[in-house]
Amino acid sequence: MRLYHGRIVLARLYFKLYKWSDNVSVRIIDCKAIASDMREATLELLEDCQEAPCLAIVTVGRKSDSEYFVNRLDAACGKTGIDTIHYDFDENTTADEVQQQIRSCVCGETSHVSAILVRIYDSAKFIGGTVDMNDILSELPACMDVEGVSTMYRPMITPPAALGLMQLLFDQYQMHGFEDCKLDGAEVVIYGRSETFCRPLERLMADENATVTICHQGTKNLAEVIQRGDIVIMAGSGLLTGEMVKPGAVVFDCYDRSTDFDSVYQVAGAMTAEPEGPSLLEIEGFLYNTAVLKNIQEATGV
Repeated sequence: MRLYHGRIVLARLYFKLYKWSDNVSVRIIDCKAIASDMREATLELLEDCQEAPCLAIVTVGRKSDSEYFVNRLDAACGKTGIDTIHYDFDENTTADEVQQQIRSCVCGETSHVSAILVRIYDSAKFIGGTVDMNDILSELPACMDVEGVSTMYRPMITPPAALGLMQLLFDQYQMHGFEDCKLDGAEVVIYGRSETFCRPLERLMADENATVTICHQGTKNLAEVIQRGDIVIMAGSGLLTGEMVKPGAVVFDCYDRSTDFDSVYQVAGAMTAEPEGPSLLEIEGFLYNTAVLKNIQEATGV
């Protein structure tokens, strides 16, 4: 296994990472192949663990698509040998209750937890008024922070979604020679504002000498901004159409069908096709990070 700045980069690939469509000018990127390799790397790390890791999933509020993702993550943990424990709080709870639950997980009062994922949905209405997310996450130590949110600018691990996409780009360029996925010198446009995906991805890509632009629904001349991108990453609510894409650009749809496939297909040089492909990589990133944190804890006695 080859490491990318201390993060996962898999060098042992025995299959192609792409599939050719009827239109041979477009390369359809296969996320499932990379997910399979990430799973293999996770299993290798788990073999080094003295006991099975446990991922605590703390959710506040309700959001149907996020609940679906959490269920998929839970199932993937079960297949991999990672234990999970859920703490679900309804919309009307207090910040203190959530913080106390995180403290209990950290101190081992409720179970032997190796990693913690905290998801607070928009429907959450904390009793006592608005709560700063950072106040809650302040209870989350870096050695258990599976999503990299408590240490965003000094991460112990890479946030899972960003980890998966960087892995995908690395393999496309380094392992298979696709120059359109080379970050050095590329202009990358990220549509979205996620603190657990867009921001860390911006930093990681800049570290690889890419020029990165973050845009969103409030960006002026949005279509012109996106059209500058050699690599375009859709990670927010919106719709990317073919006329917004530079001919030959690489397009990643990371936000639930935010790309008009038919029109972008006519212009792009490469693109993802599976609606759940990037989220599959994110799930594998969570599994990998959980295994990494468990290894760190056992090695350091934390």
